[in-house]
Amino acid sequence: MSDALGEGFVRPFISRLEERLGVDVVRLPGLSTSYSFTLSGRGVILVPADGNWFRQNWSLAHELGHLSQGHTDPETSGSERDRHEEAANAFAAELLLPEAQMRARGWAESTVEALADAIWERGISTSALANRLRSLHIPVPRVVEEWRNQPTQRLIRQHWDHDQFSDPVTRRMEDAATRRFPLALQQAHVTLIARGVLPKATLAWMLGVPESTLEIDEPAPSAPMSADALTSALGL
Repeated sequence: MSDALGEGFVRPFISRLEERLGVDVVRLPGLSTSYSFTLSGRGVILVPADGNWFRQNWSLAHELGHLSQGHTDPETSGSERDRHEEAANAFAAELLLPEAQMRARGWAESTVEALADAIWERGISTSALANRLRSLHIPVPRVVEEWRNQPTQRLIRQHWDHDQFSDPVTRRMEDAATRRFPLALQQAHVTLIARGVLPKATLAWMLGVPESTLEIDEPAPSAPMSADALTSALGL
């Protein structure tokens, strides 16, 4: 999966999921947790829009683990769901913090600056790193222990060497807080609105804007489509 996503996939994680794996990602405020499911055989991941990019990356990797291992049956028992959660967590840990790389790095000599750089590049929290090292029975260095329970963004802002003028930290936070739907789905709605098949309401909700601001010419009202016809028209 790492090979399929390509080198440096963490920063453009969502676009890589959609472009290389055909997995659609929706990000919405108000979600209490992340979800995944399949629709007409296509994987879909929903994540909260809360600005926490390291939690979002873990959620994306975790839900990708569910999809890749076929954990999509809502009728599974409680014990089986627990096994699925463990498997998805193991998948996420190996995808974001590969064991070979964890063992190859000299963690004992890590400085706080080196820790901040590693956290930024891997897009994970200090707590996730500490937990991964423990699970692999790799001694957790003192600098990681010192920052394990502190806000990850505090570590990044105080000790990661970056251009303060462009402020990539805030930009990354803003990206993780932005409501989003797959562009192809939005384009399909625009086409169907222009054809009179759909009203503007759903697209306006996707974009978080009033219907009146959508400048899409609509033909005269026609009879509503059936659910099957709508699914076919959207290409689902």
